Amino acid sequence: MYPIPKTFFRDFLSVLARGLIPETLAAQIDREEYRQRLTVQICVLAGMPILLFYGIGDLFGVNPIRESAPEFTVASALLVTGWRMRRRDSVEMFLRFPMLAASALLMLNIHMGPGRGADLMWMYVMPLLAFAIFGRREGLGWTMALVAGSVALVVWPSLFGGYQYSSGYAVRYGISIVLVTAFSYAIESMRHIFYSELQTQKQALERALKDVKTLSGLVPICATCKKIRDDKGYWRQLETYIAAHTDAQFSHGICVSCLKKADRNVYNEMLNEGLIRESQDAEPPYRPVH
Repeated sequence: MYPIPKTFFRDFLSVLARGLIPETLAAQIDREEYRQRLTVQICVLAGMPILLFYGIGDLFGVNPIRESAPEFTVASALLVTGWRMRRRDSVEMFLRFPMLAASALLMLNIHMGPGRGADLMWMYVMPLLAFAIFGRREGLGWTMALVAGSVALVVWPSLFGGYQYSSGYAVRYGISIVLVTAFSYAIESMRHIFYSELQTQKQALERALKDVKTLSGLVPICATCKKIRDDKGYWRQLETYIAAHTDAQFSHGICVSCLKKADRNVYNEMLNEGLIRESQDAEPPYRPVH
């Protein structure tokens, strides 16, 4: 049996992302909108088979049209949403419409209680989806509305004439859904903090790169005096030219060879005191690179 390459899953996710969001569209939107669109597309990809499975199963029920219509309606909404997510148009409405349709379907199933209330378990996914798609503020609004509605249907079913959940089940559900909501909010808050820090670091790096000055290309330099010709045709001192085109600063000294030419007495004096060496100016020997 051949081992799975380490990059298999990364390559698979990359291909999946490119299939859900075209590269031309990804290049035109920011990272946050890309994340929202990709999250919605993954939800569409996962939700469509589930809704179709439930809808087809309800076709064999007592009242097939009434029972299967909600699933097929939400599946149609997801299909339209998935198509719109691949276009450059504004997606604000198409982010909220499928969430509203899915929430209404879930509330209906919680109220009717098919499978002895098993559909209530889908509520634990909704806080994660709401925060992932809409962020902290709007996601919290969606989550609070869903939690309040579901708790009301479970705790006081007689007020709405719905499926009767046991009191013990209602208490456990109320506590657990609040914990799931808090956990989901904490995850989204951490993601938001990390994303904000990343954006701050990115802006600081862009500012630093903007301030960096570099020299490139051919620089015409005099073979005798070492002056450099600028773009306007003037010959500039080497240090003046480099200081104007980079952030480097110069501090002047004198090399051993020039000291020997300028003042032989000072040169001999420093040589005798061991402050300089005759070979100090010598270049390193040439070593060919193989």
